[in-house]
Amino acid sequence: MRKLMMLFFCFGVVYVAQPLWAQSGETEGQDVRSLGEIEIQVEEPVKARLLENKLSSDLGEYGQRVQIIDGQTLVDSGYPTLYQALSKLVPGLYFPTNTHSAQIMGDTQMRMNGSTDFLVLLDGVRLNNRLFGRTSSPDVIGVHIVDHVEILSGGEGLFYGTDATGGVINVVTKAATEKKGGSVRLSYGSYNNKDASAYVTGGAGGHKFLIYGHMEDFDGYPIVDDEKVWQNAAFAVPAMLHPIGGREWSQKRYNFGFKYSKEFDLHRPSSGALDFGFFKNDREILTPSPCLNSGKVTPLPSDCSVYDEYVFYETISFLKWSQDITDQYNFSIKFYYHEQWAEQTALRANGVYSAQNTEYGFEDWGIHLMNSFTFEQGTKILFGVEYQNYWGKDDLMRTPATPHEEIVAIYASLRPHFDFWPGWKTSMGLRYTYNKDAKSTIWNVTSKMPFFNDTMYFSSRVGTSFKLPTTSQLFAIPGVPTPTSRTEGNPGLKPQKSMYVNLGLGGKWLYGGFDAYAFWETITDNIRTVTGSGIPMPSVGGNANKYQNMDEKTRQRGYTFNGHLGPYSGLTLSGSITKQVRIVDGKKAEYENLFPEYFGNVNLRWDGNIGDWKTGIGLVNTYTGKMKYEWAAASATASRPASPRAVRSYGDYWISDLNFHVKPNEQLTVSLELSNIFNKQTIYNYQTSRVHLGRVLPIPGGPLDGLQSSDGYYYFGYRNAPFTATLSVTYDF
Repeated sequence: MRKLMMLFFCFGVVYVAQPLWAQSGETEGQDVRSLGEIEIQVEEPVKARLLENKLSSDLGEYGQRVQIIDGQTLVDSGYPTLYQALSKLVPGLYFPTNTHSAQIMGDTQMRMNGSTDFLVLLDGVRLNNRLFGRTSSPDVIGVHIVDHVEILSGGEGLFYGTDATGGVINVVTKAATEKKGGSVRLSYGSYNNKDASAYVTGGAGGHKFLIYGHMEDFDGYPIVDDEKVWQNAAFAVPAMLHPIGGREWSQKRYNFGFKYSKEFDLHRPSSGALDFGFFKNDREILTPSPCLNSGKVTPLPSDCSVYDEYVFYETISFLKWSQDITDQYNFSIKFYYHEQWAEQTALRANGVYSAQNTEYGFEDWGIHLMNSFTFEQGTKILFGVEYQNYWGKDDLMRTPATPHEEIVAIYASLRPHFDFWPGWKTSMGLRYTYNKDAKSTIWNVTSKMPFFNDTMYFSSRVGTSFKLPTTSQLFAIPGVPTPTSRTEGNPGLKPQKSMYVNLGLGGKWLYGGFDAYAFWETITDNIRTVTGSGIPMPSVGGNANKYQNMDEKTRQRGYTFNGHLGPYSGLTLSGSITKQVRIVDGKKAEYENLFPEYFGNVNLRWDGNIGDWKTGIGLVNTYTGKMKYEWAAASATASRPASPRAVRSYGDYWISDLNFHVKPNEQLTVSLELSNIFNKQTIYNYQTSRVHLGRVLPIPGGPLDGLQSSDGYYYFGYRNAPFTATLSVTYDF
């Protein structure tokens, strides 16, 4: 019955002609740009609502690097998931190229500002969990319901707390309106990818409602091929251990959402607004898991997984009251709730389940009070209090269920106004966070100065951020979930701290603009495992690898440059390049798997009319730089042959996508999206020791021997998607 109700609402999405970049797109009551001056103009009768709703663009005015991609731009890009669209359209944001969904494998590889530690929000509700870290990707909801996405690059712990070291991604859904309307979309694509979604909005008497539904069913493409790997391995592997061959991952997803809002005209000058949102996100994933044989001479059937199945249940809700008390003082108070539970089933080649409906997950709820007071001369102070209550359990890792724990934080940000230079925006902030196991104080100072008649700007930010240890880092048990798991938790871990410096320079003109941004970050008390520092493990030989706070400093630095020319006669040319480097104890981390040193894109788009039909065509070219992985030499053991030190190189490729849409009338849109049009064979994760395939070497003189390119290691990694096509039809009413 639940799925039938979901299907009732699941039909379509709007494809409205907009430029590929959001620098000049206009939506209802809103001006959204992704380069230069960032602002969102909203016709809002209750200013207190903007404390949170306009926080990101306000931070952009005070020196934070903010990029805002509006929903119509996302839809016009033609990508079936929000994850894919952001990976192609947002400069400086690295996602593995061309993977269909972050929830499969790519989520752990996302990087912003050189860091994997960034925060994901849905309508301002944090989806990162104190115990499990970032458990949800920006792909938490379908593209159809997205109004815009706010991307804040660089540490932003002042307003958002833990996990915001690299930045923040806030996915903002469409608002309920009193005007009746809606949209329906149907899509079908390669590998039997079926997608249907719809939303309806309307109201009366000031009451506004929105109902949304989405269904996705994707059979998937082959992502690993263990049989090919083991047939070319330098040692014998019993045939019974590779019966699967090329294996696909698949996904089914069901979204449902409901929003309500109403404004209240209180005794003037006071006014208020009530907002409520509820989202349900269920997802079923079947994903291959490579054979865990660690290069043994005689692998055991228990070393190979036939498949791993994950079933996710996620609920997100919020209730917010916003009120203007006077022209100078307003506040908003928000109650939020987020829970995510998952069940994993893993079947081994010997017919034994290493996990069977094994549950793990968490429950969060909290209250956030934000206040704003503006002095007569224009100086403003933002201050607030945030309370969070959480608990969770992980039966898969057998870590103890945590009791309900609490975090309390207070913060304040002063924004002075200077009469002698009113265009100069600066702010100074402080946040104190208290937890029974950890306390943290962070600060920042930001500034943005326009010059050349406001056609250019210079921005600067300096401050600190922090990240609390996760439950795995605190409580991981050696020998769990498999007997060969060597990771040991450390309940004595301290929070990981960082200090950052960000500098920006940008400009805009009639037919173009640019944005240059550099970042430096120094991490202290970095949390990572130390080989052999844990308890003895006689069953595998040696000691466990225990999480520790490292004494050495880790530095991350880099830059992003992006710009655009146009639109001129409907044509827009845009591009970006990002460099990111990690330095550990004074040495560049040259061999670092998963993350390229360089990545970027070059895009060309035309928007215009063919006859009476509005038309848009876009070519998106994404570059992923070189990546390497190194493992040390290993001596022979009773179960494993000796292997030399080796370096594997991959990456260094371009992926080209083509998207096209046409509007025969104002209500109907037909779009076609072609991904990886040259069918480039690439991988986004080399089979490292993390999945115990890193020591596999090709047979000397065999067909895979000596291949050093990304194509050569195509059989040794998780594959990016091949050529795919998606056709969509949208009807607005």
